[in-house]
This record gives sequence, structure tokens and C-alpha cells, in this order.
Amino acid sequence: ELWICGDGPLKECVEGYAQKHENIHYYGIWPNDEVQRMEQEAAVLIAPRFSKNDFTKYSFPSKTIEYMTSGTPAILTRLKGIPEEYFDYAYILEDETAEGICNLLGEVLAEDGRVREEKGQKARAFVLTHKNYLEQSKRILAFLRNMGRSGS
Repeated sequence: ELWICGDGPLKECVEGYAQKHENIHYYGIWPNDEVQRMEQEAAVLIAPRFSKNDFTKYSFPSKTIEYMTSGTPAILTRLKGIPEEYFDYAYILEDETAEGICNLLGEVLAEDGRVREEKGQKARAFVLTHKNYLEQSKRILAFLRNMGRSGS
């Protein structure tokens, strides 16, 4: 099944597909706690933002952290604004086409469920351990201290 939440310019198109295919479910806008529950129930989460646009070097989608924190494995594209270390904890969509998504999704879903679950749990641990507010605050303070030393 494909579950889709949210809103946007393709809403009517998605609703049309959901009406034609009983395995596609469009939920629209839901409360955040419900969306998080659904993310934890999913086999895999997909964040198909295209990386070819120049603005992506300044883009770090909040969905990346949200998906990784859920403990459900995620499929991401290599956005220039996402540090390389994150990609060790996700499935990477290299072929950013409908066929590429279909092929990668098939590969991911063909994996043993325990392998997928382990990948999702490792992503969760990575974010909670290394990307929490305390760790990020330490990095900011170290950056500021270094600026003071260098006279910048």
C-alpha cells in the first residue's frame, strides 16, 4: 500500500489515483502525532525531493530528521545541503525518476524486514545521539569560540 499525507499542487492528481487504486490511500493533512504514528507503522518512508536544482545546496528538509527519528527506514535523495554522514543511515535514490523510485522501492521491500528495521533503528540512534539539541549547541559554541580565537 502507498500512504500519502500532506497537501500541495498535486493534491487532485493524488486523490484521483487514490480513487482508482484501492492500494493508494491519500490522507491529506493530519495532526502531527497521527502522522508520526503512521510513519512508525510504515515499511519505508520516501522523501523524493529532486537534487538537481541549485537551491538544494541550501536545503536540509526537516523531513530527513523526522523520518530518521521515527525509526522507520527512509529513502532519500542526495541533496547538496544534507551532510554525507546522513546517507549512511538511509536508502539513497540515485535515479530520480518514477522508474528509479519504483526500482529502489522494490529492492528495499524485497529485503528482509529485520534488515530494514535495523537500518531504521540505526538512523534513529544516530539522530538522537549525534544530532540532538545538546550536541548541536556544543558545535555552535565551538564554532563561536574558534571565531574568537581566530580574530574573525
